[in-house]
Amino acid sequence: MHQSIIEAQQTRDANRKEVVELFATPQVRKALKASNLDFRKVETAVSFLSDDELAKLAVQSREVQRDLAAGALNNQQITYILIALVTAVIVILAT
Repeated sequence: MHQSIIEAQQTRDANRKEVVELFATPQVRKALKASNLDFRKVETAVSFLSDDELAKLAVQSREVQRDLAAGALNNQQITYILIALVTAVIVILAT
Protein backbone atom coordinates (compact mmCIF):
# COMPACT_ATOMS: atom_id res chain seq x y z
CA MET A 1 0.00 0.00 0.00
CA HIS A 2 2.77 2.40 0.94
CA GLN A 3 4.57 1.69 -2.34
CA SER A 4 1.45 2.41 -4.40
CA ILE A 5 1.02 5.75 -2.64
CA ILE A 6 4.64 6.64 -3.40
CA GLU A 7 4.23 5.63 -7.05
CA ALA A 8 1.03 7.66 -7.37
CA GLN A 9 2.78 10.72 -5.93
CA GLN A 10 5.76 10.24 -8.26
CA THR A 11 3.42 10.01 -11.25
CA ARG A 12 1.59 13.15 -10.14
CA ASP A 13 4.88 14.99 -9.64
CA ALA A 14 6.10 13.95 -13.10
CA ASN A 15 2.83 15.05 -14.73
CA ARG A 16 2.87 18.38 -12.90
CA LYS A 17 6.48 18.92 -13.93
CA GLU A 18 5.62 18.34 -17.61
CA VAL A 19 2.76 20.82 -17.51
CA VAL A 20 4.75 23.47 -15.66
CA GLU A 21 7.73 23.00 -18.00
CA LEU A 22 5.49 23.68 -20.98
CA PHE A 23 4.24 26.91 -19.44
CA ALA A 24 7.83 27.89 -18.59
CA THR A 25 9.19 27.70 -22.15
CA PRO A 26 10.07 31.05 -23.74
CA GLN A 27 7.48 30.71 -26.51
CA VAL A 28 4.72 29.89 -24.06
CA ARG A 29 5.76 32.61 -21.61
CA LYS A 30 5.58 35.10 -24.48
CA ALA A 31 2.12 33.85 -25.45
CA LEU A 32 0.93 33.98 -21.84
CA LYS A 33 2.16 37.54 -21.50
CA ALA A 34 0.47 38.54 -24.77
CA SER A 35 -2.76 37.04 -23.45
CA ASN A 36 -2.41 38.81 -20.09
CA LEU A 37 -2.16 35.49 -18.25
CA ASP A 38 0.07 35.19 -15.19
CA PHE A 39 2.39 32.16 -15.20
CA ARG A 40 2.34 31.94 -11.40
CA LYS A 41 -1.46 31.80 -11.30
CA VAL A 42 -1.51 29.08 -13.93
CA GLU A 43 1.18 27.15 -12.06
CA THR A 44 -0.80 27.43 -8.82
CA ALA A 45 -4.01 26.33 -10.53
CA VAL A 46 -2.27 23.24 -11.94
CA SER A 47 -1.52 22.16 -8.35
CA PHE A 48 -5.24 21.94 -7.61
CA LEU A 49 -6.08 19.56 -10.47
CA SER A 50 -7.02 15.98 -9.69
CA ASP A 51 -4.59 13.22 -10.62
CA ASP A 52 -6.72 12.27 -13.63
CA GLU A 53 -7.09 15.86 -14.85
CA LEU A 54 -3.39 16.47 -14.40
CA ALA A 55 -2.54 13.30 -16.34
CA LYS A 56 -4.72 14.43 -19.26
CA LEU A 57 -3.15 17.88 -19.24
CA ALA A 58 0.33 16.30 -19.15
CA VAL A 59 -0.49 14.31 -22.30
CA GLN A 60 -1.59 17.51 -24.05
CA SER A 61 1.53 19.29 -22.79
CA ARG A 62 3.79 16.58 -24.23
CA GLU A 63 2.07 16.91 -27.60
CA VAL A 64 2.48 20.69 -27.60
CA GLN A 65 6.13 20.43 -26.55
CA ARG A 66 6.78 17.94 -29.33
CA ASP A 67 5.18 20.31 -31.85
CA LEU A 68 7.18 23.24 -30.48
CA ALA A 69 10.43 21.30 -30.74
CA ALA A 70 9.61 20.36 -34.32
CA GLY A 71 8.81 23.97 -35.18
CA ALA A 72 5.34 22.89 -36.25
CA LEU A 73 3.52 25.75 -34.51
CA ASN A 74 3.54 29.47 -35.14
CA ASN A 75 3.02 32.09 -32.42
CA GLN A 76 -0.68 32.42 -33.12
CA GLN A 77 -1.21 28.67 -32.84
CA ILE A 78 0.78 28.56 -29.60
CA THR A 79 -1.37 31.36 -28.19
CA TYR A 80 -4.62 29.58 -29.09
CA ILE A 81 -3.41 26.29 -27.63
CA LEU A 82 -2.36 28.01 -24.42
CA ILE A 83 -5.64 29.79 -24.07
CA ALA A 84 -7.40 26.45 -24.51
CA LEU A 85 -5.17 24.74 -21.93
CA VAL A 86 -5.50 27.54 -19.39
CA THR A 87 -9.24 27.67 -19.95
CA ALA A 88 -9.41 23.91 -19.36
CA VAL A 89 -7.57 24.36 -16.06
CA ILE A 90 -9.93 27.15 -15.00
CA VAL A 91 -13.06 25.22 -15.99
CA ILE A 92 -11.88 22.11 -14.18
CA LEU A 93 -11.19 24.09 -11.03
CA ALA A 94 -14.53 25.89 -11.23
CA THR A 95 -16.49 22.65 -11.22
